[in-house]
Amino acid sequence: MRDAERSKVYVRRLAAAFGQCTAQASAYGACVRGQMEAVEVRACEPEFRALSKCFRSHLAKGKAA
Repeated sequence: MRDAERSKVYVRRLAAAFGQCTAQASAYGACVRGQMEAVEVRACEPEFRALSKCFRSHLAKGKAA
């Protein structure tokens, strides 16, 4: 597979994974938004981990398909 095709496939998989993780993305975004005045390292770590886990799970499913 050419690089351009591979990139397009990856972007499609990325978009599909992101579309399956809207609840986690919303929770993470709300946490970050709430920390805007005094953001600290790892302030939203649980939300980020949940988003990352969801994202990786759906990317892995897309790769197998």
